[in-house]
Amino acid sequence: MRAGRVAVIATATLSAVLFSAPSALAASKTSDAVGGDVTCSVSGRGWEDSTFTCKIRDTKADGHTAAMQYRLHYSWSGNKSEVMTAKNQNGHGTTVTWTKKYAEGVSLEFRAVVLRTFNSYGNWQFLDGERG
Repeated sequence: MRAGRVAVIATATLSAVLFSAPSALAASKTSDAVGGDVTCSVSGRGWEDSTFTCKIRDTKADGHTAAMQYRLHYSWSGNKSEVMTAKNQNGHGTTVTWTKKYAEGVSLEFRAVVLRTFNSYGNWQFLDGERG
């Protein structure tokens, strides 16, 4: 009797973990560059939809633009997009929010960059839109 009860509890717990997908993608990562940083998070079900939200922050009063370089990875083809740029042109101490929603099978690779004669780059970070 006790073994049966333990099996039922274990099955219920495993089901709760496996099917709690909306919160399963609650991941967040940051890329830092001299003069700016980018923090991105992903939410959604993953297998059905993913919403990426990135905060592009200008941290240095030097007149240069903080930005995010990013590329999308498509699981169904194994391809990735060209590098694209989203900018924060509002100046020192400001944050710009970039949000995109994708149907399924899309992951985001991003890094902070401060645009100047010799750009300052942060490390590439990867958010898996299917698994978090």
